[in-house]
Amino acid sequence: MVWGPEETTLNGLDWTPPNDLWEVNRRLQLDEPLDGSSDPRWVDTAAVRSTYSHRLLYRVLGVDETTDPSQPQLQAPPDRGYYLFCGHRGCGKSTELRRMRLDLHRPDLYYVVFADAAWDLDPNNLRYQDILLHLAAKLTGQLQEDKVNIKGAYVERLENWFADRVEVQEETEEFARQARAGAAVQTGLPLVGKLFAEISNAFKTNSSYKQVLRRTLQNHFTDFAEAFNHLIEAAEEAIRDTGKGQRILFIVDGTDRLREEDARAFFVADVHQLQQVYGLFVYCAPIHLIYEGNTIEHNFNRVFKLPMIK
Repeated sequence: MVWGPEETTLNGLDWTPPNDLWEVNRRLQLDEPLDGSSDPRWVDTAAVRSTYSHRLLYRVLGVDETTDPSQPQLQAPPDRGYYLFCGHRGCGKSTELRRMRLDLHRPDLYYVVFADAAWDLDPNNLRYQDILLHLAAKLTGQLQEDKVNIKGAYVERLENWFADRVEVQEETEEFARQARAGAAVQTGLPLVGKLFAEISNAFKTNSSYKQVLRRTLQNHFTDFAEAFNHLIEAAEEAIRDTGKGQRILFIVDGTDRLREEDARAFFVADVHQLQQVYGLFVYCAPIHLIYEGNTIEHNFNRVFKLPMIK
């Protein structure tokens, strides 16, 4: 790992590369992911990753780098796919996933929706309901930020799901009222984005509504999945029309930090629910699940393992 002596800027602050290994050791934070190659501390470690190459995953996603790696082409991406990305703690999974986000989020490639469950939610108490509702919030929020317009008819099914399944319950009536507070003049995507952002926030802050919201989604999952699929399909058409990307790719980091029983529930017991939402998903998974002899490798289309640096 080599740094030059020059001073650079990191997150708005002056940053000076370390002078020796003692300073490297003092300043090293293994739980701080780098934002890919845009971070001045990032170093390409492909040469010491044994047989691993990010190109294997890119190829599965239909990204062709053979002609010119600086100008990859999207060649027949899969209609849907559910992929696992795993490795031992500290091997650089989070940094690699952020690099993937930067590489693939391009008008001629993918519209990447990135979520970090360890930061956005509560990894010590997390279920598939939390992730899927959070991804709905991330997608609607990102579309608004990027000024991608979606016709009201394509988002009203999610709004109707909220109205029919959340607002009508006595246990969540007050929550629904709070979620709609200040949104009286909002309609369509802004309204749905706000409603699902409130749900996501309830999961993160360990709200008293967490269990009942999970139960609501579990009991009415088919309705939610159909509404979410309807939105994803419309959003992909809109991002192509506006030159924001060709397909939506969801990358979910932080799900490798789930407690053991939560990880088995998420990646094994509840995998059917994850796959009822149609699209392309990359989930970060705990490495120990791969070697336990369960069905996890059969439940997902492909498992990619990031080796430790030799």
